[in-house]
Amino acid sequence: MCVKFVQNVVLYTKLLQVLKKRNINEEITWQANAVLTLQEATKVYLACLFEDTNLATLHARRTTIMPKDMQ
Repeated sequence: MCVKFVQNVVLYTKLLQVLKKRNINEEITWQANAVLTLQEATKVYLACLFEDTNLATLHARRTTIMPKDMQ
């Protein structure tokens, strides 16, 4: 496995732990496949979000995205 990929998985797992502590009081463990699936779903969601944001920016005849484009 690539070292950069492993680092990304470790960082994403830490992010999941922080979100879990904020929102869920119970102890939950993550299977490796679950973490990878959530990471992939997050990447796809963000890619679609930024594609839509870019389209909104172009529709407004601007070149810089703004927070209102993401709403």
